[in-house]
Amino acid sequence: MGYRRIFGLVMLFTIFAVSLFSTKSLAEEIQIPPWIKNNAKWWSEGQIGDNDFVKGIQYLIQENIIQIKTEQVMVLSSSAFKNNETIPSEYTCDGTNVSPPLTITGVPTNAQSLALIVEDPDAPIGTVTHWIIWNIPPEKLQFNKGEKISYPQGITIFGKTGYGGPCPPSGTHRYFFKLYALDTMLDLGDGSTKENLAQAMNSHVLEQATLMGKYSRT
Repeated sequence: MGYRRIFGLVMLFTIFAVSLFSTKSLAEEIQIPPWIKNNAKWWSEGQIGDNDFVKGIQYLIQENIIQIKTEQVMVLSSSAFKNNETIPSEYTCDGTNVSPPLTITGVPTNAQSLALIVEDPDAPIGTVTHWIIWNIPPEKLQFNKGEKISYPQGITIFGKTGYGGPCPPSGTHRYFFKLYALDTMLDLGDGSTKENLAQAMNSHVLEQATLMGKYSRT
């Protein structure tokens, strides 16, 4: 059986199933035109072209008979650098060492807080942290360059809280900005470690987004 016939039968089944299982017949409620009811059959048999078939689908969508749902994905981005590209020196130990601007989109509607971890997995001693923040309000969708942080922050590789920019001893290192959407606020004191944060977040992560930038001092 050709794909046109299979798809046409699926469309016919969709129309009839919606009408059958509605508390009120959709055909009566919105008066589905006869050409819509026959559209899938005619298209599957080659009696009408693709453009006419698409018009029928568009009508079903416009009248809310067919509902198209898209899942929103959380994204972390920066106007200072794109994912997998070089972090400008301004945001490193070779510049003013200020935190880069960050933009957050697609936060889950049921998120209660956000957490951010910035780490370098290419350090000679293993993965090290450059920034840790938690209990960020889910409506906080942007961090400005060098913004003063009022949320709890953790101890980094530099032995203090707050942002510490890239400062690789040699070669090109990758810096991962990892954002977590959580289903709760965390009962975690300021100055905690990344390990403390990871333990507190366990089983509370709804979604994660990652932005990666590179930096070399050579």
